[in-house]
Amino acid sequence: QFDRGFNLQVLGNLDEALICHDEALRIDPFCGIALSHKGRTLAALSKKTEALECCDEALRIVPGNPVAYVNRGDVRCQLHELSGLVDYDKSIQLDPNYFIPYNNKGAAYYGQSRYSESLVYDNKAVELHPNGKSYHNKGRSLIALKRNEEALFCFEKATQSEPSRVDYWELRAQLLRKLGRIKEVVECY
Repeated sequence: QFDRGFNLQVLGNLDEALICHDEALRIDPFCGIALSHKGRTLAALSKKTEALECCDEALRIVPGNPVAYVNRGDVRCQLHELSGLVDYDKSIQLDPNYFIPYNNKGAAYYGQSRYSESLVYDNKAVELHPNGKSYHNKGRSLIALKRNEEALFCFEKATQSEPSRVDYWELRAQLLRKLGRIKEVVECY
């Protein structure tokens, strides 16, 4: 049930996801990962206090779970708590090859306009898992650092990796326009 709840949350069906998480917890009240994912869903529903309580409880149940630390880090960062960055570090410590805490810590630094620090984590995320999101995040950081040609390469990789992501294409087109490469802008639409 918690896998179904996670997938529903990713698709934006938050109320259904919450029902699945609750059903998983009814079956196994000590399922830490279900609690952790319920926390993410509650955060997406703007129920941040409840979300943090779920994530804290998940970590009491499964203290060595890197996913649970990422989820709590995400909630804490949404609450503008710097301790979210510490949670990402703990996740990295538990599993240095898990790309998501690098991706999310880079995004958190980007949100704080700390672009050089963001890029360090974006680079590691791309190294571990070169997907559309990791290239997108790296590209944003590079634009902020005025390294536009490198950013363009990242957006090309992002759109190749996930061609259905309209937001990736739009950023690529905006950057091409900024670089004066108008003929290539048309290819993005």
